[in-house]
Amino acid sequence: MAAIITDSQKKGLPLVVISSERIYACNAMHPAIIASLATGGLKVSDVDGGITELPDFTSAPDPVSLAASFGVLQVTGYFHSGVEEDETMKMMPHSHTERWCESFVDIVGNGTSKALGLEVMGKHFGFDISETMAIGDGANDIPMIKAAGWGVAMGNASDTVKSCADAVTDDVDCDGLAKALEKVLKQYE
Repeated sequence: MAAIITDSQKKGLPLVVISSERIYACNAMHPAIIASLATGGLKVSDVDGGITELPDFTSAPDPVSLAASFGVLQVTGYFHSGVEEDETMKMMPHSHTERWCESFVDIVGNGTSKALGLEVMGKHFGFDISETMAIGDGANDIPMIKAAGWGVAMGNASDTVKSCADAVTDDVDCDGLAKALEKVLKQYE
């Protein structure tokens, strides 16, 4: 991960690094980061704890140890082209990208997905994944939607996401999540 941060800083590319404690960024005020927050109606100042600029990895004596100190959970890369994405991922061979938005990708470790998260939660809380409902709207939600007992695509999801779901609810802006939950809860009245 140190390589991707160093490379992003050298090129002036925006990159977001999420740890359990806070959100860090290369070029935190980059228009791409501001625009992605704005799609959710947020500003940088709305992020709990703010967004902290990453230290300069290009001059760090030990960038690998520095990167390890952040306890990274996820990295989000803002790539202008598939070429940039491919070049970056060559630096992270044990990771893959999951695109859920046109302007950026999540970079996560190979073997991880939202479906795995659902499975781990089930084991922890003592329920089978077949007893779950998963709702999503992005391509990164597809494994989870397929794995759940009942997979629901939001109305604003792409046709690819919708084709993987058991049901499609209304758009996110039209209370689609609430409508899907109400439908399930009516079964238990």
